[in-house]
Amino acid sequence: MDVSKSDRAQRKAPEPIETLNAILRRYAQNESSEEEAAALLDGMKRYRSNVHGCAMSRPYNALMLRFFVDQPESPPQIAVRLHTTKRTAFRDIEKAKRHLAICLFGIDGLLLINSRGRGDSEGPPSVSAKDVRILLRNYRLFNAFAEGNTHEHGESDRQTAALILCRQSQPCFGNTVTEESTRRNKQRTAAICDFINEAVQRYKAECMASPEAEEKRRYRVVNEYYIDEKRLTIDRICSIEQIERRTVYRDIQHAVNRISFLLFRCLSEGGEHDGE
Repeated sequence: MDVSKSDRAQRKAPEPIETLNAILRRYAQNESSEEEAAALLDGMKRYRSNVHGCAMSRPYNALMLRFFVDQPESPPQIAVRLHTTKRTAFRDIEKAKRHLAICLFGIDGLLLINSRGRGDSEGPPSVSAKDVRILLRNYRLFNAFAEGNTHEHGESDRQTAALILCRQSQPCFGNTVTEESTRRNKQRTAAICDFINEAVQRYKAECMASPEAEEKRRYRVVNEYYIDEKRLTIDRICSIEQIERRTVYRDIQHAVNRISFLLFRCLSEGGEHDGE
């Protein structure tokens, strides 16, 4: 029994996040290929362009100090430099890795850090409200990664994106990042953005056609928080809409639930899935 457990442990595949960790370690140790280093720096530039406010800048700065300076610092040293605790420094670094993964791999980066349960789901394909919230939360990073390629992908990329979003296909992870893998991931991520845009536009049309002012407000709230180029904070949305924070959160939840249904419709129509 003990031997069997040992064998299973040895055969166990490494966690997907180790792909990114290995890339970061190679860069910090000056062992990256020229191609990999260039792609990693491009990813960091995309990450930096989407950093707004102290809550986002601190994790970015922590990651820079950990891997991208001439003399990389340890989490305890980073904690001292950023005037925080060692535990917070560790958390900031891991949070920054999640953002960098998307800026480096697009949709594959999201699945790289959120891969549990993907590719082995049973039953009909579906998109949960939790999935949609994750997609919307990272929408701006997806757009930054795709870099305007939204209309340059083919139907096969669109179908692949539908399979990935419905948990019916594993993304392709390599041990490194190359120009070709980046090009392919940009196409797939652009297809994801198209699906999100279609679902959001359908939701907008529904809300604008509704006689209820509340429905129109819900669209404005979710658009300002997740979609618009310049993200508004919850407090700013409260001020503009003259509503309480709990109302903003309820509006977002209601919108996400509806968009999840509309997104699956888009997947069914564009990805050749049956059902609603």
